[in-house]
Amino acid sequence: APLLRASPKLKELKDISLRGIDPVQYKIIHQGTREVLETLESKLAILKCYPGAIYLHQAQAFLIVDHSTQARTIMAAPREARMLDFYTEPMDHTGINILSSQGRRANLPVESEIST
Repeated sequence: APLLRASPKLKELKDISLRGIDPVQYKIIHQGTREVLETLESKLAILKCYPGAIYLHQAQAFLIVDHSTQARTIMAAPREARMLDFYTEPMDHTGINILSSQGRRANLPVESEIST
């Protein structure tokens, strides 16, 4: 069987995201050390890393202090998790519009429409 070889155009493995395909990536940067903690797709960065949010990275808590859309960077200040008296979570709302229905199911405890 022939051996599989990587394309010469392939960049370093650290530049390849296993999580998603969004080409727009944000870097979460440790405010003190300037180390890149993680990279996130733009949608996750906007949902999870707004200024004032608490971001957890490898069991460490960070307060998001800056979010630059131009530089695609997020500045995160370390915080002692047990000293925090609050937490944050993303609010992701999805609107659903029913365009048509095929009928109703009578055996559900709450009346609900089945739609396609």
